[in-house]
Amino acid sequence: MRTARALGVLALAAVATTLMPSEVSAAPVPDVLAVNGTMNLGRLGTSVSADKTDFAGLYVDEAHHTIDVYTASGNAVAKARTALAAQHHISPGAAPGSDSRLSVTTSYAVKYVPVKYSQRTLESAANVVAASRTIEGVRWTVAGTDPRTNKTLIGVPTVTADLRARVKAKYGDLVELQATGKVTTEMKVDHYASPRAAQAAARVSPRDVSSVNRLLDSNPWYGGDRIVRIDGTDVIQCTAGIAYSDPYYAPTQMLYAGHCAPKGYGWKQGYYDGALHYSSSNSGHFGITGWQTFNGGYTDAALITGDQGAQYAWDIYVKGATFWQQSGYAYNQAGNGFCSDGSFTQENCHGVIQSCGNRIQYSDGSVAYDMCIGQSNDGSRMSQNGDSGGPIISGSPMVARGIISGGNNGNTIFFTPWEAVNRLVGGHPCPC
Repeated sequence: MRTARALGVLALAAVATTLMPSEVSAAPVPDVLAVNGTMNLGRLGTSVSADKTDFAGLYVDEAHHTIDVYTASGNAVAKARTALAAQHHISPGAAPGSDSRLSVTTSYAVKYVPVKYSQRTLESAANVVAASRTIEGVRWTVAGTDPRTNKTLIGVPTVTADLRARVKAKYGDLVELQATGKVTTEMKVDHYASPRAAQAAARVSPRDVSSVNRLLDSNPWYGGDRIVRIDGTDVIQCTAGIAYSDPYYAPTQMLYAGHCAPKGYGWKQGYYDGALHYSSSNSGHFGITGWQTFNGGYTDAALITGDQGAQYAWDIYVKGATFWQQSGYAYNQAGNGFCSDGSFTQENCHGVIQSCGNRIQYSDGSVAYDMCIGQSNDGSRMSQNGDSGGPIISGSPMVARGIISGGNNGNTIFFTPWEAVNRLVGGHPCPC
């Protein structure tokens, strides 16, 4: 009955935001915005994301330099043009300390595309599904929206003809099912019979670090480093993410995945090969988790704080011993390209953001909020176990976008955008 009542409200919302046929068939009207390397769309982006009744998101096509703004009311185009005029058709400048090349702009044609459903209607449907943890008896993996299709996006491990028919009968054309396969966090765990066995298996074996890389690095630590810890009977491996400036803590911290460790847990730098934990020194101390959030209505993120002399540089390993400096940060928009950079998979720059602001339900039942979904445009694998916390980056000069959370061991990846962390604790990726 709860679902039926919610769907009744949803149906009314859908009717209220449905356009007349003449409005839907109207031709898109072009406009122009000069966009810099941070992908900050300024007042246009703010207006579209904040007004969920008149708009249904936007999509940035970097290859063709276009921005599709999805309009769900007759007032939307005028509101978008007012926002463009207020910022003089130029995106805001890069953050202080960023590489000056990020301020170079490219002209994007802005097109206003009429759609059937508003963002509010799409999110209402996602909320109904997310509240029950299942859709028609099948556990969902993704509950969010897809601006390009103007649908509520619901991921499930497998889409059957029967499930599709039942969902269509209940939701009409509002909900789109997407087969995701099994989705998990990308933390790598090796299990042992006892804590003593785990300690013995993961005993530190120092190695020469005259030539450093992401597996055996030296302090100050870089983003993309492999990190290791022991938790009872388990040897756990994740990846360090991006240098982050927290307004409540002066020194630079390291942003990574919250599901990798609770607050207060420490990390070693190095790697575990199934027999030994190799470390860059007798301690290889990487730092301690000072702030952490995951599940319980929050996004997937944590900050490692430097102690015992640990420090963090703005550089990020991309392949083996190759690294680039983190020159700024970019805002995440649907359609943006990106590179995933876990310490197991290494850098893969074939990612494209499908949408952000989604809930992801992993196979263990945990749910991460305010997440971005990305897919490779060539079918390649974006992440695997051990990549959790690794950098999401893009561009040249290189900018930070977020950190890896999970995936399907294939072409789909789920990542925490840095904006989600900012909404919780403030701050931003370095320069800092």
